[in-house]
Amino acid sequence: MCFVYAVDGKVVWKEAPLDVPPAPWFSHVGEKPLAVNEPGVFSDTARKFIERFYSPASGPKAIAMGDGGYLGYALGAQLKSEDEAARMALERCGFLIQAICRIVAINDSFVVDTDAIIRLRR
Repeated sequence: MCFVYAVDGKVVWKEAPLDVPPAPWFSHVGEKPLAVNEPGVFSDTARKFIERFYSPASGPKAIAMGDGGYLGYALGAQLKSEDEAARMALERCGFLIQAICRIVAINDSFVVDTDAIIRLRR
């Protein structure tokens, strides 16, 4: 199931957004390169999407993850900042699972420990 959520970086979704955690949503302290093939971090489907669409995209981008490993992505040249990408990824992920998510990657870096990501997938 798909919905038009944003057009050219502007949210067009008419329903009230779910709450997102309070900012700051991520920190660059302790970040490490995004390794999509690291065991247990991403599902095969997510890994393929990241390799095909997310990694090659330029500009600010973000990956949010919720319990069970559900992901929300934000990418595209229309995004103006890492914070905008993070907010959009959190909103998309939250809509999908109807719960609060957390940012796990900004641009091409993990911004949380991969052990924390593995715990979210369980």
